Amino acid sequence: MASIETPREQMAALMAGRSPRRRSKNVIRGRLTHEEAGEVPALFSYGPHFPMAFKVGDGWAVNLGKYSVTTSTHQRGVRAALEAAGLRPTGRLIDHGQQTFEVWQ
Repeated sequence: MASIETPREQMAALMAGRSPRRRSKNVIRGRLTHEEAGEVPALFSYGPHFPMAFKVGDGWAVNLGKYSVTTSTHQRGVRAALEAAGLRPTGRLIDHGQQTFEVWQ
């Protein structure tokens, strides 16, 4: 019997540019343009209106905002994937539009 892929494993695959074994139609891998980071890989929950995380240098910027119960589950998966990769929140905050992100490195 095949093992079930956890949300952490799904997000880790997406953040690494790979396709997860079980794809969530509600998590979208794409790109966004940030004034500090330039055009970078990003993960969105339910579309470009809610970027969950985007690449910043050697780390990721993680959205601190709340949107929905399902998006919160996606965000927990992103944070778990970053922790599993050895990244930790730095306390450094950056803005993108009206949303605030914390940098993990």
